[in-house]
Amino acid sequence: MRLVIASLFLIGVSACTGCKSNGTQPIETQHIPTQDELIERNKQAARAERSKIDEFIARKGWDMQQTGTGLRYQFIQKGAPTLPTAQYEQEALVNTRVELLNGDLIYTTDHNGPQWFKVGKSDVESGLHEGILLMRVGDKARFIMPPHLAHGLVGDFKAIPPRSTLVYEVELMDLK
Repeated sequence: MRLVIASLFLIGVSACTGCKSNGTQPIETQHIPTQDELIERNKQAARAERSKIDEFIARKGWDMQQTGTGLRYQFIQKGAPTLPTAQYEQEALVNTRVELLNGDLIYTTDHNGPQWFKVGKSDVESGLHEGILLMRVGDKARFIMPPHLAHGLVGDFKAIPPRSTLVYEVELMDLK
């Protein structure tokens, strides 16, 4: 019984002394950013990312267009004008090659063959959906997707790191 009482006394003393400051410095509180501060930080990050993409494109000498969402695109090869263009909810068969801005190859369909996905409905990057809608069968294009059009703040938990800009080379092979 004495052991139980002594144990409870020590637990109580530990709990009380853990709450007290040692008297030498006040307890500091961490600054929690306001919504306006977070918005400004996001704007700064977006500007820095756009600048990084602009520098990359200039180094490569690519002539790219930009959509309102920030997707950059360039056609490498155009299919015949008589071939169909991709439409929302169609299934698209594509060959892809995905790299980071530093040139690291992340994914390619060279290993597993072309992939099918439903435009606007599948679980692929929103930038890929947007880019495919610019294409017709037989087109080959290059897309640069900033993080918000790719895998965002977290990456894909496999090969794509958090906040990564992706460089896609895409060939639209078929639609159904």
